[in-house]
Amino acid sequence: MKLHKIQKYLSMVIILSFLLLLLSHTIDIMEEKSKLSFEQEYDRVMLYAVQCYATEGKYPSNLEYLEKNYGLNLRRDYFDYFYDTFSSNLRPDIIISEKITYRDNNILFNGDKDD
Repeated sequence: MKLHKIQKYLSMVIILSFLLLLLSHTIDIMEEKSKLSFEQEYDRVMLYAVQCYATEGKYPSNLEYLEKNYGLNLRRDYFDYFYDTFSSNLRPDIIISEKITYRDNNILFNGDKDD
């Protein structure tokens, strides 16, 4: 009887260990995908900035210029963008972060109203 209980608990421990390992692996994959998404977005925005530099001889002063004149479509629903230029002949600093909105009573705390 005791042997049967031990086998039962051992089976549960093995199954739980497997599930935890699977969950850990899934989280790692999701984090890597998120990181890749940021890198791809950064590369895409920088490509447009370099294209502008190659065409006009200067980096654009803001991202709106790239949107208007080069057709850059920023994914503002997903990312926040920080674009800073020190000089028109030096590469700009571009920082992209995931957009975070907190919902409470149908109000978005990033300043937008939830429709």
